[in-house]
Amino acid sequence: MYEEKAGDFRRNLIYKEAVRMIAERGFAATSVRDICKAVGIKESSFYIYFSKKEEILSEVFSEFEALFLKAPVSDEQIASLTDEFSPRRILVEALSLCFGRLRDESVRRLWRVVIVEQFCDERAACALRSVNRRLAETAGGLFAQWRRRGFLDNPEAVVPAAEFFAASVRMLFYDCLSRGGGTPPPEEIERLAAFFLSVLKVRFV
Repeated sequence: MYEEKAGDFRRNLIYKEAVRMIAERGFAATSVRDICKAVGIKESSFYIYFSKKEEILSEVFSEFEALFLKAPVSDEQIASLTDEFSPRRILVEALSLCFGRLRDESVRRLWRVVIVEQFCDERAACALRSVNRRLAETAGGLFAQWRRRGFLDNPEAVVPAAEFFAASVRMLFYDCLSRGGGTPPPEEIERLAAFFLSVLKVRFV
Protein backbone atom coordinates (compact mmCIF):
# COMPACT_ATOMS: atom_id res chain seq x y z
CA MET A 1 0.00 0.00 0.00
CA TYR A 2 2.82 2.40 0.90
CA GLU A 3 4.57 1.77 -2.43
CA GLU A 4 1.36 2.57 -4.32
CA LYS A 5 0.95 5.85 -2.45
CA ALA A 6 4.59 6.76 -2.99
CA GLY A 7 4.17 6.05 -6.70
CA ASP A 8 1.09 8.24 -6.88
CA PHE A 9 2.97 11.04 -5.16
CA ARG A 10 5.89 10.78 -7.61
CA ARG A 11 3.58 10.67 -10.61
CA ASN A 12 1.68 13.71 -9.38
CA LEU A 13 4.95 15.57 -8.81
CA ILE A 14 6.08 14.85 -12.38
CA TYR A 15 2.70 15.88 -13.76
CA LYS A 16 2.58 19.18 -11.86
CA GLU A 17 6.11 20.12 -12.85
CA ALA A 18 5.42 19.21 -16.47
CA VAL A 19 2.28 21.37 -16.51
CA ARG A 20 4.22 24.29 -15.00
CA MET A 21 6.91 24.03 -17.68
CA ILE A 22 4.47 23.55 -20.55
CA ALA A 23 2.47 26.59 -19.36
CA GLU A 24 5.66 28.67 -19.48
CA ARG A 25 7.36 27.25 -22.59
CA GLY A 26 4.77 25.40 -24.61
CA PHE A 27 4.50 21.65 -25.15
CA ALA A 28 6.97 21.36 -28.03
CA ALA A 29 9.68 23.28 -26.17
CA THR A 30 9.38 21.13 -23.03
CA SER A 31 11.33 17.89 -23.19
CA VAL A 32 11.11 14.82 -20.99
CA ARG A 33 14.71 15.51 -20.02
CA ASP A 34 13.79 19.03 -18.87
CA ILE A 35 10.90 17.71 -16.77
CA CYS A 36 13.02 15.01 -15.14
CA LYS A 37 15.83 17.44 -14.39
CA ALA A 38 13.38 19.82 -12.70
CA VAL A 39 11.87 17.00 -10.64
CA GLY A 40 15.27 15.47 -9.83
CA ILE A 41 14.78 12.01 -11.33
CA LYS A 42 16.42 9.96 -14.07
CA GLU A 43 14.84 10.21 -17.49
CA SER A 44 14.11 6.49 -17.48
CA SER A 45 12.00 6.97 -14.33
CA PHE A 46 9.58 9.19 -16.28
CA TYR A 47 8.41 6.18 -18.29
CA ILE A 48 7.46 4.26 -15.16
CA TYR A 49 4.59 6.72 -14.74
CA PHE A 50 3.88 7.98 -18.28
CA SER A 51 4.14 6.06 -21.51
CA LYS A 52 5.05 9.25 -23.41
CA LYS A 53 5.09 13.01 -22.97
CA GLU A 54 1.79 13.36 -24.88
CA GLU A 55 0.03 11.52 -22.06
CA ILE A 56 0.57 14.55 -19.84
CA LEU A 57 -1.12 16.82 -22.36
CA SER A 58 -4.09 14.44 -22.53
CA GLU A 59 -4.42 14.65 -18.75
CA VAL A 60 -4.27 18.46 -18.89
CA PHE A 61 -7.20 18.53 -21.31
CA SER A 62 -9.16 16.07 -19.15
CA GLU A 63 -8.53 18.10 -16.00
CA PHE A 64 -9.45 21.33 -17.79
CA GLU A 65 -12.72 19.85 -18.99
CA ALA A 66 -13.54 18.47 -15.54
CA LEU A 67 -13.06 21.94 -14.05
CA PHE A 68 -14.74 24.11 -16.66
CA LEU A 69 -17.17 22.10 -18.74
CA LYS A 70 -19.51 21.15 -15.91
CA ALA A 71 -20.49 24.78 -15.34
CA PRO A 72 -18.53 28.00 -14.86
CA VAL A 73 -21.24 28.86 -12.34
CA SER A 74 -23.59 26.07 -11.26
CA ASP A 75 -27.32 26.16 -11.98
CA GLU A 76 -27.94 26.02 -8.21
CA GLN A 77 -25.79 29.12 -7.69
CA ILE A 78 -27.64 30.94 -10.47
CA ALA A 79 -31.01 29.98 -8.97
CA SER A 80 -30.06 31.15 -5.48
CA LEU A 81 -28.73 34.44 -6.83
CA THR A 82 -31.88 34.99 -8.87
CA ASP A 83 -34.08 34.57 -5.82
CA GLU A 84 -32.16 36.96 -3.60
CA PHE A 85 -30.61 39.76 -5.65
CA SER A 86 -31.26 42.35 -8.35
CA PRO A 87 -30.18 41.54 -11.93
CA ARG A 88 -27.11 43.80 -11.60
CA ARG A 89 -25.95 42.12 -8.40
CA ILE A 90 -26.65 38.66 -9.84
CA LEU A 91 -24.45 39.32 -12.86
CA VAL A 92 -21.64 40.79 -10.77
CA GLU A 93 -21.75 37.88 -8.32
CA ALA A 94 -21.86 35.28 -11.12
CA LEU A 95 -18.85 36.89 -12.83
CA SER A 96 -16.99 37.07 -9.52
CA LEU A 97 -17.60 33.35 -8.92
CA CYS A 98 -16.43 32.54 -12.43
CA PHE A 99 -13.24 34.61 -12.24
CA GLY A 100 -12.57 33.52 -8.66
CA ARG A 101 -11.09 30.30 -10.02
CA LEU A 102 -8.14 32.26 -11.38
CA ARG A 103 -6.86 32.77 -7.83
CA ASP A 104 -5.57 29.19 -8.02
CA GLU A 105 -2.18 28.99 -9.75
CA SER A 106 -2.82 25.41 -10.89
CA VAL A 107 -6.01 26.57 -12.63
CA ARG A 108 -4.16 29.43 -14.33
CA ARG A 109 -1.58 26.96 -15.62
CA LEU A 110 -4.28 24.73 -17.12
CA TRP A 111 -5.74 27.74 -18.90
CA ARG A 112 -2.33 28.79 -20.24
CA VAL A 113 -1.56 25.32 -21.58
CA VAL A 114 -4.92 25.00 -23.32
CA ILE A 115 -4.77 28.51 -24.76
CA VAL A 116 -1.25 28.05 -26.14
CA GLU A 117 -1.87 24.55 -27.50
CA GLN A 118 -5.17 25.42 -29.23
CA PHE A 119 -3.21 26.26 -32.39
CA CYS A 120 -1.32 22.95 -32.38
CA ASP A 121 -3.77 20.47 -30.90
CA GLU A 122 -7.41 20.15 -31.92
CA ARG A 123 -8.30 18.78 -28.47
CA ALA A 124 -7.31 22.11 -26.91
CA ALA A 125 -9.28 24.07 -29.49
CA CYS A 126 -12.27 21.80 -28.92
CA ALA A 127 -12.03 22.26 -25.13
CA LEU A 128 -12.05 26.05 -25.53
CA ARG A 129 -15.05 25.93 -27.85
CA SER A 130 -16.86 23.75 -25.32
CA VAL A 131 -16.10 26.19 -22.50
CA ASN A 132 -17.39 29.04 -24.64
CA ARG A 133 -20.57 27.07 -25.34
CA ARG A 134 -21.04 26.29 -21.64
CA LEU A 135 -20.57 29.94 -20.71
CA ALA A 136 -23.18 30.91 -23.31
CA GLU A 137 -25.59 28.25 -22.00
CA THR A 138 -25.16 29.48 -18.42
CA ALA A 139 -25.66 33.12 -19.41
CA GLY A 140 -28.60 32.19 -21.63
CA GLY A 141 -30.25 30.34 -18.74
CA LEU A 142 -29.86 33.37 -16.50
CA PHE A 143 -31.14 35.78 -19.16
CA ALA A 144 -34.09 33.46 -19.85
CA GLN A 145 -35.03 33.56 -16.15
CA TRP A 146 -35.03 37.34 -16.32
CA ARG A 147 -37.27 37.22 -19.38
CA ARG A 148 -39.77 34.99 -17.55
CA ARG A 149 -39.77 37.35 -14.58
CA GLY A 150 -40.47 40.34 -16.82
CA PHE A 151 -37.08 42.03 -16.35
CA LEU A 152 -36.32 42.20 -20.08
CA ASP A 153 -37.68 44.71 -22.57
CA ASN A 154 -35.77 43.05 -25.40
CA PRO A 155 -36.21 39.25 -25.14
CA GLU A 156 -34.96 38.75 -28.72
CA ALA A 157 -31.51 39.77 -27.50
CA VAL A 158 -31.18 36.80 -25.12
CA VAL A 159 -29.37 34.35 -27.44
CA PRO A 160 -26.98 36.77 -29.20
CA ALA A 161 -26.27 38.52 -25.90
CA ALA A 162 -25.45 35.19 -24.24
CA GLU A 163 -23.03 34.29 -27.04
CA PHE A 164 -21.38 37.70 -26.93
CA PHE A 165 -21.27 37.50 -23.13
CA ALA A 166 -19.42 34.17 -23.30
CA ALA A 167 -16.86 35.54 -25.76
CA SER A 168 -16.31 38.64 -23.61
CA VAL A 169 -15.81 36.59 -20.45
CA ARG A 170 -13.32 34.34 -22.23
CA MET A 171 -11.36 37.35 -23.50
CA LEU A 172 -11.27 38.78 -19.98
CA PHE A 173 -9.89 35.43 -18.80
CA TYR A 174 -7.17 35.75 -21.45
CA ASP A 175 -6.43 39.31 -20.39
CA CYS A 176 -6.11 38.30 -16.73
CA LEU A 177 -3.74 35.48 -17.65
CA SER A 178 -1.61 37.73 -19.85
CA ARG A 179 -1.20 40.07 -16.87
CA GLY A 180 0.04 37.24 -14.68
CA GLY A 181 -3.23 35.83 -13.42
CA GLY A 182 -5.54 36.77 -10.61
CA THR A 183 -9.06 38.10 -10.82
CA PRO A 184 -10.14 41.27 -12.66
CA PRO A 185 -10.54 44.33 -10.45
CA PRO A 186 -14.11 44.75 -9.10
CA GLU A 187 -14.70 47.86 -11.21
CA GLU A 188 -13.92 45.88 -14.37
CA ILE A 189 -16.50 43.26 -13.44
CA GLU A 190 -19.00 46.01 -12.64
CA ARG A 191 -18.41 47.59 -16.07
CA LEU A 192 -18.89 44.29 -17.88
CA ALA A 193 -22.10 43.62 -15.96
CA ALA A 194 -23.42 47.12 -16.64
CA PHE A 195 -22.69 46.77 -20.34
CA PHE A 196 -24.69 43.57 -20.70
CA LEU A 197 -27.56 44.89 -18.65
CA SER A 198 -27.73 47.83 -21.04
CA VAL A 199 -27.58 45.53 -24.09
CA LEU A 200 -30.45 43.45 -22.73
CA LYS A 201 -32.33 46.54 -21.49
CA VAL A 202 -32.87 44.92 -18.12
CA ARG A 203 -35.24 46.68 -15.75
CA PHE A 204 -35.11 46.86 -11.95
CA VAL A 205 -31.31 47.02 -11.92
